[in-house]
Amino acid sequence: MSKQKESKHISIWIPNSLLKECDINQIRYDVKTRSEFVVRALEFYNSYLFNRHISEYVNVEILNWINVNKVDRKK
Repeated sequence: MSKQKESKHISIWIPNSLLKECDINQIRYDVKTRSEFVVRALEFYNSYLFNRHISEYVNVEILNWINVNKVDRKK
């Protein structure tokens, strides 16, 4: 199945200045189409958000573990 058939066409509003930056980076990094650029950007941002969430969760769990073990050591 082609990528186009696996994709959905949507319309978005984007500030002109941001679109200009995207167009410049599309050329700079040899990305063939705006669609490909947007897909790559969204994949990157989704990964960033996921990893940030995981890091926050892991940090909380590590702090909890440290606090529990700190209390146990005092006994």
